[in-house]
Amino acid sequence: MIKKLRSMAIDGAQLNSDPTGFELISALIWIGRTKALVIKPDQTTKLLTTTDGRQKFRPPLPKGYFGNGIAWSCAQCSAGDLMTKPFSFAVKIVHEAIKAKTGGLWPSSESRQPVVSQLFWQSHQNLAQSGL
Repeated sequence: MIKKLRSMAIDGAQLNSDPTGFELISALIWIGRTKALVIKPDQTTKLLTTTDGRQKFRPPLPKGYFGNGIAWSCAQCSAGDLMTKPFSFAVKIVHEAIKAKTGGLWPSSESRQPVVSQLFWQSHQNLAQSGL
């Protein structure tokens, strides 16, 4: 099934790299959820996912640190676009949202724990405000 989804996603997506299985399944679920909830075509729909940032901090997190180092990535578009455009469109949006969070180094801080906590807290607040 993943092979079939990947071939559907690659057609027209113009991605710099092959989409991961996570991106493929996430895009498929996002489309299905949007259709199932009968979201109006002009409304924005979002897919929130967590991304691992443990290797992104500079300076790096202390050796032996075993707390969380995550942030949310957010793919979004109109429900109409998501439901009428090809599957490759949704995969590209998911892929780019995740890449935006994992593609570069994260901000540095003298105290890394508050940065991780702040990222989680901001993400939690954004999620709460989104109504999910």
